[in-house]
Amino acid sequence: MRLPLTSFVLPNGLRVVVATDRSSPTVAVSVTYRVGSRDERSGKAGFAHLFEHLMAQGTRNLRPREISALIEGNGGVRNAYTMKTNTTYHSVVPTAALELVLWAEADRMHTLHVDERALALEKQVVLEEMRRSYLNQPYRRAQTEGMGEAVFDLWENRHATIGDAADIRDARLDDVRAFYQAHYAPNNAVVALAGDIGAHQTRRLMRKYFGRVPFRPVEPSRDLTEPPLTRDRRMDFPDPLAKLPRLMVAWRAPDRGSRDFWALTILAELLAGGEESPLYCDLVREAKLALSTSAAIPWWTHHTNARGPDAFGIDALLRDGASADAALKRLDGFIKRLSARGPSESEVERAKTQLEFQWLHGLQFQLERARTLSSYAALIGDPRRLAFDLQALASIRRPEVAAAMRRWLPVPGRGIVAVRPVKPSAPEEEPPTPPIPEAAPRARGEAPPPVGPAKPPRSPKIHRFRLRNGLSVLFVRDAKLPLLELRLSMPAGKLAEGPRDSGVSEGAASLLFKGVAGLDAASIARAFARMGFSVGVESRRELAVLSASGLARSAEPFLRLLNRLLTEASYPEREVALWREQTLERMRQVRLDPDFLTGEAMKKALYGDHPYGRPFPSDAELSAIQGASLRAYHRRAFRPGGATLVLVGDLAPETARRLLDRCLGDWPESVPPPLPPPVPAAAAGAPRLLARSGSRQVNLSLAQALPVTSMDEDYPAFVVMNHILGGSSTSRLFLNLRIDKGYTYGSYARAATLSRCATWVASAETRGEVAAAALGEMRGEVDRIRERLVPASELDAAKRHLAGVFAIRLASLEGLAGMLWKLEVDGLPPERELARYVKRLEAVTAEDVRRVARRVFSPEAMVAIAVGEARDLESLNGARKPPAAGERRLARSVGAQ
Repeated sequence: MRLPLTSFVLPNGLRVVVATDRSSPTVAVSVTYRVGSRDERSGKAGFAHLFEHLMAQGTRNLRPREISALIEGNGGVRNAYTMKTNTTYHSVVPTAALELVLWAEADRMHTLHVDERALALEKQVVLEEMRRSYLNQPYRRAQTEGMGEAVFDLWENRHATIGDAADIRDARLDDVRAFYQAHYAPNNAVVALAGDIGAHQTRRLMRKYFGRVPFRPVEPSRDLTEPPLTRDRRMDFPDPLAKLPRLMVAWRAPDRGSRDFWALTILAELLAGGEESPLYCDLVREAKLALSTSAAIPWWTHHTNARGPDAFGIDALLRDGASADAALKRLDGFIKRLSARGPSESEVERAKTQLEFQWLHGLQFQLERARTLSSYAALIGDPRRLAFDLQALASIRRPEVAAAMRRWLPVPGRGIVAVRPVKPSAPEEEPPTPPIPEAAPRARGEAPPPVGPAKPPRSPKIHRFRLRNGLSVLFVRDAKLPLLELRLSMPAGKLAEGPRDSGVSEGAASLLFKGVAGLDAASIARAFARMGFSVGVESRRELAVLSASGLARSAEPFLRLLNRLLTEASYPEREVALWREQTLERMRQVRLDPDFLTGEAMKKALYGDHPYGRPFPSDAELSAIQGASLRAYHRRAFRPGGATLVLVGDLAPETARRLLDRCLGDWPESVPPPLPPPVPAAAAGAPRLLARSGSRQVNLSLAQALPVTSMDEDYPAFVVMNHILGGSSTSRLFLNLRIDKGYTYGSYARAATLSRCATWVASAETRGEVAAAALGEMRGEVDRIRERLVPASELDAAKRHLAGVFAIRLASLEGLAGMLWKLEVDGLPPERELARYVKRLEAVTAEDVRRVARRVFSPEAMVAIAVGEARDLESLNGARKPPAAGERRLARSVGAQ
């Protein structure tokens, strides 16, 4: 499938690409600069990523972070990312706000203004991101630093994109200004637009805003080519946060776009799968050396933003006690056999079908289209050739895959990283954090262009019907792409477990696709892959949710197989035993994850013995799960009574109805289960402090079970209130803890609605020295929104943002299917809610926000949870203790009828 594209170049060298799509009143804008960590110099590791942060710190006409406020306050979303090859800044906005985005992006391409405060603040934020995403996570340093050092010789190729903490701390203002001058020029960038805009209007707007940015000489790219390795290079990587060993092996890859590159792309897809992957069958099922396997090319980037050398990599998470040497020997034998005989014709065709699906699936999102086009045009070439890449991949034949393996996957001749778990110890003390300078006054510059009213999105035509077994179906036709999105939820989950059945809901979700009469797990996985479908099941507190995405041409065989699994899933004892073994081993790692520790403590603190509070099963409970208990759970939980099916995609409505009734109509009908009991009142008590040895940050959470559900009349006001408090990067928690104080990489508030209440959580990850202060600020922001009226400008910006995000979600199959499903399961008819959503937002007043905050938030019922190194938790022992028992006002009972 070819995208209708227009591409042109401005006199200053800026390339522009536009892909018009009038189906939604929104536009995605992506600006890609040809600069990444590969363009850094030794001693300046991490500058490209640091600069990504600094680009939000203002210009001659924009105050620090004003670009975020302008985009989000006018209904858009924005973000950025840095890779070895490029840095990309992207946003999606209502069409009415497009000129604002182009003006702001042109302004920071031309007149970026970074001062000492901006640099000091963003250095702290980047260091917090480094702790959060790398230093506080198992395996991450091995995947980036370890693999780079094992595969490459040149420093530019080897070092991690996140950078070096010492280099970040030593960054000076002159250094970052020089980096800007060397790389941030129109002739080193591409702007791509995808959505509700035509080529003629794009030319006019680009000349108006970017035409005045002058051409500037930039630092030329260096030739960083490296020949294939001729010997093995091994790194044994001790990891104090890992509980299981891991093996990663990589070879230097062929040039992007070559026949061998596409052949190895097919090989990576073939090996990266689950049950159908021959690598999984060999290392996981037969040898029992690994818990999971994967493969990727490129290892560090993507085929749409490749520049310079990269790698073909294989990754295996090993079982407890498994030897990396034994796994490597087994892998070598597997590769030798596969390269000799080559993959089968059916394996190659399945991989091609999955790659076709993945390519099409990404195109449904305007943002993904814009990012793909900007990076492709900046780093690969003419974006109109993107469709020819898929054709080139499809033309690869089975012998070419085997030949590419023999040429590019030699033994010896690869980089090897063996991760070895070691006993954690307290991290070394870091240098003291310097104070952030006061903000210097800035003169007000040119005003941004005005933004008119946003056009309302078109509500989809919803076809509602019931199958003969009573299953409720909502269908929307969307023929833009030959895809389908399906959501099927059943009232089950943890609530459907029996008193002695803890864990069967998780087991049934994991094992639903592992067996049915005449088909084993591998056969089922191969069938889904051959159809071009990706499918999964999740067990939640009140629901079992099945999600599927795939090629519309395979709708009937997919639905027929799905029906067999829903009605006849066999849960073979061999599969149950393997799942038990693997889950018990995985949980050794998971039980040390900060998010898991927080979630388990939160459930216990908020819900106690209520069904919502059921913990993840213990090792003993997992060990007791048998096929019989899973089959019994399946019979009572996986039924159409009370279930909802949403289907969106490229089918005619009558075809969809006939297919669903023919394929799923015999699924035996049933009676939906009763609602859970009301949630009891809870009091906070002292903060829950959970020591995790080796932690580089403190993970903070503030949580409460709120007396609000999606069906409440106050719900729109609650949504607006929570967005103002912590919904985005322009909300109060983020502005306070990150932008003002530099305590964290990000701080947000989220609410998950259930039938009886909402679980509300505010979170932040901070360094230990500021954890108590950060928790105090989080509590203070809750107090402030309860006590003071929200200013009109802040309220209006929040409502515009929420309305814009609503339109953005409606623009993709995945977003629309998810929205229809959520409304329906919450008891809110989508036909009515989609039509009135924006009007209900617009009706919310500042008094509504304060009233709902006072109604739902109860400081006495808020639970504080902190996970981190023991010494970093000491300051939290006295963090705003709750009032004495006689003074405590207990939260009302939540969800009572």
